[in-house]
Amino acid sequence: MADINYDELAALHGAINVGAPQKPANIKDPWEGYSPKNADASRIRESEQAQKRIDGIRQMTTKGEDILTELDRFGQLNRTVSTGSAWENLTPSWKLLHGAEINEMRKIQEKLGPMQRTAGSGSSSDRDVQLYLNSLPSVEDKGNVNKNIREGYKKQYEYATGKATFLENYLSEYGHLRGADTAWSKQKDTFLKQQYGPTGTTAKFSNGNPAPAPAVNPDIDALVNSYLNK
Repeated sequence: MADINYDELAALHGAINVGAPQKPANIKDPWEGYSPKNADASRIRESEQAQKRIDGIRQMTTKGEDILTELDRFGQLNRTVSTGSAWENLTPSWKLLHGAEINEMRKIQEKLGPMQRTAGSGSSSDRDVQLYLNSLPSVEDKGNVNKNIREGYKKQYEYATGKATFLENYLSEYGHLRGADTAWSKQKDTFLKQQYGPTGTTAKFSNGNPAPAPAVNPDIDALVNSYLNK
């Protein structure tokens, strides 16, 4: 089997290859000037500290994957049935009057509530990778609103995973993370485009409602209109 050229594959989808992270010019290796024995000890210490920090971000994004799975399922259902009508807003607890899709979407919303904010790694340098849902997807909201919630979280997730990958590459290249935060602040836009393509994310926001129009039910519509016109 022929070897896969991942650089060509990435370029085909609009990503770019920027090579290894660039260490700031004023940053020296922590073990510079040490004796060979002390230099080895410094390398081990720096590597362990760096890996602990990266592991913290990866632990957070692993939890974020569970949230993304739930959001994607909600989106799949929302593309099948419409949300945000007066009927959903007026009858949130009347499960028997709603289809299986709407009821499953409500269960997803309830499940996501306690997961709304995912704790970060604990490092003050990584507060920018905190994962949180600005709000919960809901059957009371239109499909475009739910999609934007989902895509907003995906953008956060991809930023966090991108930073973790950047730090891993930096560590692999230099053996430590000294100067990595400065490098990330200067190179993150280019690096995220390398990872995800021209926009730096796969998230695609929408101003439209992708779900089909709700089926017309004269009896239900009459009940809703009667309630609204009181």
